[in-house]
Amino acid sequence: MIFKTTGKHHGEDEFLWVLSQYNPKDYFIEYTVSTSQRLWFIGVRCRPKGNSTSVTVTYSYTGLTEQGNELNKLALDKMYAHNLKDWEEAINYYLATGKRKED
Repeated sequence: MIFKTTGKHHGEDEFLWVLSQYNPKDYFIEYTVSTSQRLWFIGVRCRPKGNSTSVTVTYSYTGLTEQGNELNKLALDKMYAHNLKDWEEAINYYLATGKRKED
């Protein structure tokens, strides 16, 4: 699966997403996301935890240019400012409302 998302984000207009790993047996999926400035991998692993599910999301960032390195730093600063809860909050909001949470 390959798709693009758009939106102004620090001078980057388009993000290319590639489903780089899909292993339903191990409840794991990985996306490779790229722009002309940077590349990153987002891994999502689910595990049973009692009557619910535990999810681990990992990010690996690589800058392809100096500007890409700076954009990665800004992204990481934003993520850590929210204690890496951005995905959890967005997913839970969608599950509760059926709507995308706006930033």
